[in-house]
Amino acid sequence: MIDILHSHELIQSIQQCHNLFLDYFFLFVTRFGNKTFYIVAIAFLYLCIDKKFAVKLFYLFSVGIICNCIVKDYFALPRPDQTKVREVMGYRAHGYSFPSGHAQGPLAFWGFCMTRFRSPLFIVLAAAMIVVVPFSRLYLGVHFPLDIVGGLVIGASTIIAFFFLYRALDRFPLERYYWAAVAALTVAPLVFCAFTEASEMVQFMGALVGFGAGSFLEARFVRFDETGGALFQAAKMAACFAGLALIMAVFVAIPFGGKYLDFVSNLAAGGWISCVLPYCVRRFRGALRERDAVDPAVASGGKVPEVGSC
Repeated sequence: MIDILHSHELIQSIQQCHNLFLDYFFLFVTRFGNKTFYIVAIAFLYLCIDKKFAVKLFYLFSVGIICNCIVKDYFALPRPDQTKVREVMGYRAHGYSFPSGHAQGPLAFWGFCMTRFRSPLFIVLAAAMIVVVPFSRLYLGVHFPLDIVGGLVIGASTIIAFFFLYRALDRFPLERYYWAAVAALTVAPLVFCAFTEASEMVQFMGALVGFGAGSFLEARFVRFDETGGALFQAAKMAACFAGLALIMAVFVAIPFGGKYLDFVSNLAAGGWISCVLPYCVRRFRGALRERDAVDPAVASGGKVPEVGSC
């Protein structure tokens, strides 16, 4: 059975049905399994929808990706031979093959989101993404079916494990151990990074420290309100991307590199999203409220309230 799932014949049979539309479609769909999509999605959920849920989703997703990297390095299985499968418009994937992060990620992300957003339309969308994104990896010839199965198993296991973990933590007085939690989120990834050279692993560890510790600090000291009108939400996301672009530009300009620079750059990005930007948003809203309180004409839309004569 394993030999069948790890054969080129299944990929070839899937690729027999192909045309230009399907090529573009699956090249587009597979991008929803890339790291960039998850960064944008979790940042949007945190800044604009539900920050507590976004933090839970971030931990679930990050631990899943770290497990994926560990399993990939342990088995070190190669990807499908490009001479035996159809290469779609020059698209290629790098790194080891098993398990598929494009199968694990959508199941963990969309599956956990279905516990929070339960409208029929969203459930249909989420279910479609869980199926179509992994299938795109088979159509593009960059994963074996066995890789997809392995990714789905790890993704499902992550959701189940974190579901029970979060239920237990809801009854645990975490605020009593606030600084211990912050220290653990900071020290443990640093120690882990000292024993790995995998670039993707180091990057996720940096994001884990930055976003994890930043979200703890935000919950304790900032407490920003993630709600707002459409324009205000759009402005928050624009500020988020501008800050991330600035952080990237600063670290790219540094003349030396290395894994610890990758760690710090991702730490800075995570801290910007989870704590620094929320602090700026809260200060900005506070300044607007102070202005409206001082200038009644601004608060009433430019009309000064009439004062009755004695």
